[in-house]
Amino acid sequence: MAEIKSSIEIAMEKTRHLIMSEEEKREQKKRELEGRVRGLLRRLKERYIDKDDIRKEFESLKSNDEKRMFVEVALDTLNLAEGHEEVISVIEIVDEKMREKLDTELKGMERAFSEELEKREMILKERIREKLNDIGIWGDAISVNVNSWEEWEEAKREVQGIFEKRLKEWKESVISQLSL
Repeated sequence: MAEIKSSIEIAMEKTRHLIMSEEEKREQKKRELEGRVRGLLRRLKERYIDKDDIRKEFESLKSNDEKRMFVEVALDTLNLAEGHEEVISVIEIVDEKMREKLDTELKGMERAFSEELEKREMILKERIREKLNDIGIWGDAISVNVNSWEEWEEAKREVQGIFEKRLKEWKESVISQLSL
């Protein structure tokens, strides 16, 4: 008589010969950790949890490699257009002495990012006014909405690209300075 097998048994038979390499295991672990860290940071930002919950999660990690990945994932979530308090909280858990220095550096980068965007916005507004003036649209009542122009999206992408490079270098510097 034929044996009836469950889906799991069939799947196990078909994948018995497959073994994950160390690199694949590390990638899998990083993906799982990434999901956890992103979730924790989102809940911290929404104030469902506090820094102590993040600290407990961090301290529950077994190896320095996992702790380093935790910090790397937290740093990867950093965006200059948004706040950075949650990421600084994670770094403060690892090394309290670095908080003030990193906070100052990040605020400086955010300020430079905002200033560059404002500068590009002013230049673009002037160009758009000239274009409108050339086609006969002019006057004091004209208010240029740069957000509706494709050139503004291009300018934002360009500025973000420039600052992404700086931010990446900064993240690498932070990771190398951490005592893990």
